[in-house]
Amino acid sequence: MKKNKKRQENKRREKLTALITLLTFAVVIAVVLNFSSAVRPYQIIKNEVSTATVRAPQTVVDDKKTASERAIAGDNVPDVYTINSNITQNQNDSVTALFTSIRQVQSDEKKAKAAALKDKKQFTAFDEKEITTRVRALLSKNDLTFEHTNISDDSFVKLYKVAPDKLTDLETTIGSVIAKQLQKGVTEGQLLNIRADLQLNISELAIASNLRSAASDILNAAITVNSFYDSDATSQQRSVAENNVQPVRILQGQVIIQEGQLVTDDIYRQLELLHLVKSQMNILQIIGNTLIAMVIALTTYFLIYRARKKRKDFTIAFVIFTAIISLSYAMLLVFRYISERGIDNLFFVLPVVFVPMVLQLLGYRELRLLGIMQIVLASVLVLQNAQNMANIIYFTVYILITGLVATLILNKPKTRNDLFIDSMYITAFNGVSVFIIQLINNTAISSLSFWWPIFYGMIGGLIAFILSLGLQPLFETIFGVLSPNRLLELASPHSLY
Repeated sequence: MKKNKKRQENKRREKLTALITLLTFAVVIAVVLNFSSAVRPYQIIKNEVSTATVRAPQTVVDDKKTASERAIAGDNVPDVYTINSNITQNQNDSVTALFTSIRQVQSDEKKAKAAALKDKKQFTAFDEKEITTRVRALLSKNDLTFEHTNISDDSFVKLYKVAPDKLTDLETTIGSVIAKQLQKGVTEGQLLNIRADLQLNISELAIASNLRSAASDILNAAITVNSFYDSDATSQQRSVAENNVQPVRILQGQVIIQEGQLVTDDIYRQLELLHLVKSQMNILQIIGNTLIAMVIALTTYFLIYRARKKRKDFTIAFVIFTAIISLSYAMLLVFRYISERGIDNLFFVLPVVFVPMVLQLLGYRELRLLGIMQIVLASVLVLQNAQNMANIIYFTVYILITGLVATLILNKPKTRNDLFIDSMYITAFNGVSVFIIQLINNTAISSLSFWWPIFYGMIGGLIAFILSLGLQPLFETIFGVLSPNRLLELASPHSLY
């Protein structure tokens, strides 16, 4: 009875420990993510000289600049004018009606003369007044808004006296000029200038000099406003032009201001947009980071439970695993802070392979891949806004590859001497991995910037070995874990002496 009660009490204690560990793990991740997401402000004052070179920590859309560019694009679209086809057709028909009327009066005079001769009566030719009166009367009968009053009586008389074949040529020449101009469109503001230009160029037309004044009168009467401002079409074209302007983005890594440069209003506005002059953090960003932390913690809990459910030490395994990963998050944050102070590629010093190494040493081999995935995820989340981390993708690939290779090398319990040899292999592979990454980055092989990251990667491998050996006895002592490596050392004949 006492044993059952004690067993139940132990189970409750283990569940409570697991729950506390779960909450603690989520809080640690949330704190680290929110701290890494928060952008530290610069001491920059508007209209003074900048004391630092500032780069954009992330890509953002500059809404104000975008709106300004779109407004400019819209303003550059000229007003749209629509030609009224009815007016155009009316004017062309009016010119035709003018010459038809003149031919009609010419025909009437011929008929009147023929009738007088037939009746042996005296015939009196049409005088100038008769001609103009008859022509205007005929034009007035047409349902056309033609400004024939602008044509002088003298012009009608001159046209009347032109031979029929010559009159047809004149009609063709003038009609062609009028049709072409009306087809182009004539606005209110263009009317006077177009009429003046036609008057100047009339001498270039195939028109007899004595008929140019008449042609000039016809042009002035026929050329009229037929193109009108179309507000709907203008708005539509301006909207298209504005929408074609791509959003103006401030790209991650883009230099916003150089050290010693004057901080203008526009530059200060960009710094405010990036939260680089005021310590601000969006509440939604905090909530998002907290939710991600909860998802990571819960997922880790259930994955470890599935991997260790047939064993009694699930709680211990979960506590040890979360402690190791929490330490990794903290290390990433520290290295990010150091790197942002001017040491590029220092991330390669991170002893990331210590995670699978420690799990291997403590006997949790089945958790090594989960540990690697956690480190990859942590690097993406913590380093995503790092100002000097231009190669975060390559660094993430580096963590994944070196972690997987470490799990292949550490495939069974080993003594410290064997572990040291394996760590040398891992260290060498770290250097090779960074070497390949530098080649992909097209870094000049003759420069020190090519070789320093390789050196950092190898140092990271050695630190991982030292850190693993230091954490193994610590975890063994705190949690009472008897690791396979420790059992192997105790079973060795050398341990008896």
